[in-house]
Amino acid sequence: MLTLAACQSTDRQVQTDGITITQEQRSPASIIAQADKDDWRLVAADNMLKITLPTGPVYVELNPLLAPGHVDNIKALAREGFYQGLNMYRFVEGFVAQGGDQDGKREPVNGKKSIAAEFFHTSDEALTITELGLNDGYAPAQAF
Repeated sequence: MLTLAACQSTDRQVQTDGITITQEQRSPASIIAQADKDDWRLVAADNMLKITLPTGPVYVELNPLLAPGHVDNIKALAREGFYQGLNMYRFVEGFVAQGGDQDGKREPVNGKKSIAAEFFHTSDEALTITELGLNDGYAPAQAF
């Protein structure tokens, strides 16, 4: 599967040092149409998670470099069908989508209900990070 390396597609007003910046709203289709060949990269099929919603499929790229335990666990849960019939119960535009066993009644077979947090990544090599130049209430910077 090919995916854009990074995109910003929402109309947002961002306050920085008392200055309001309004960013242009662009649809996913317009971002794709305007993307250069170099903006695309190949995504490993083993790191793609397909979520089927009533409105259509959503594809999520999992990042084992930054959260290997969580990636392994979500793959195990998805493969055993743990998420079948469960809902997305929280969505905050540009921040988070949460779904799964909100009531905690299901017992996984191979995956785990809870794993240790993975807040930090240490690397001997520099990682390529594309900053979006935005600030929000959750982090001092946003990036891919």
